[in-house]
Amino acid sequence: SPPVDGCWGPPAGDLRTFSQCPNGGGVFGQWVVDGYGMPAFRYTMDERTDVRAVWRDQLNAQRRDHFIMMGNRRVNFMATNEGYVQLFSNDRAPTWLNRFHEGQMNLGGGFSYVAEGGQVFATAHRYAPMGASFERLFGSGYVEQAITHQGLRVVHRIFAPFGDDALLLDDVEIENLEDRPRTLTHHEYWDVNRHQLLLEWLRVGVGVTPSDNGRDAFNGNFTQQVTYDATSKVLTAVMNVAAGQNPPLPTANHREDWYPPPVFLAALSGEVDAVWGDQDAFFGAGPPALPAAVVTPPAQGALLPQTNAQLQPAALVMRTPLGLAARQTVKLRFAYGYLP
Repeated sequence: SPPVDGCWGPPAGDLRTFSQCPNGGGVFGQWVVDGYGMPAFRYTMDERTDVRAVWRDQLNAQRRDHFIMMGNRRVNFMATNEGYVQLFSNDRAPTWLNRFHEGQMNLGGGFSYVAEGGQVFATAHRYAPMGASFERLFGSGYVEQAITHQGLRVVHRIFAPFGDDALLLDDVEIENLEDRPRTLTHHEYWDVNRHQLLLEWLRVGVGVTPSDNGRDAFNGNFTQQVTYDATSKVLTAVMNVAAGQNPPLPTANHREDWYPPPVFLAALSGEVDAVWGDQDAFFGAGPPALPAAVVTPPAQGALLPQTNAQLQPAALVMRTPLGLAARQTVKLRFAYGYLP
């Protein structure tokens, strides 16, 4: 007879086989066995409207983001229920490479904006239309987030490839659910927000804000610039020491890392007809959910000229034009990472 809770354990002779067990996931969702035969957590709560999602951080601010850390032998990344991903490196110093900070319009990455006939929506749950349908799956080494809206289904599957490559892969699927052809544009979005975790003996409570401000201020010792190689379809954000600074040698033991790595976004498949490297040029006066460059698309994008890096003005965005036949699915692949 089946167990009382409805959950079978693994067969005694095959501990690699997992059985479905819908219990034990709490209010946030349920545990499942995914398409790879591995345990995964299906997140079903709508944290935007459900008060049970709220928690408070050390500044007593209300938060609704829930997250998990994954990675490979080289990098880690934090995947959130709100639909964005943050990449973490410890090559030279513990550092977030695209830290989420909405107040500075640094939005992490790993999501996209889709535009069709003047209609625009974001695939990240935090910025998506309230009427959209969502599926969010946190698997063994990957996160998969899917949105269904306006007759389209867009899936982002993000993972760090096995080994020690300093990058993440984002496999994107766009499916036309209707019996008519569609013409649209897909904007792959990854931010750049270098945030080194400087060693500080006191960083609690009210000390967090000045600590963060100091970490941001350290970036003011650099300039930031974004370039694009159209042949290889690679956007690269580079930080260089600003004039007048006297950094330590790269081999010196130092509290601060004066040699941040270039950060890149590469299109590994699909056409790219416009790119942006400048947050201001992409968003304009629009909110995170409706960037001006997506709502009113220009003929071409805008790269970031050499600029002071304190507030991390760079972003890496690639626009792909798509023509989908009725019920057709197209696949894109992007790589986001840094150059060791």
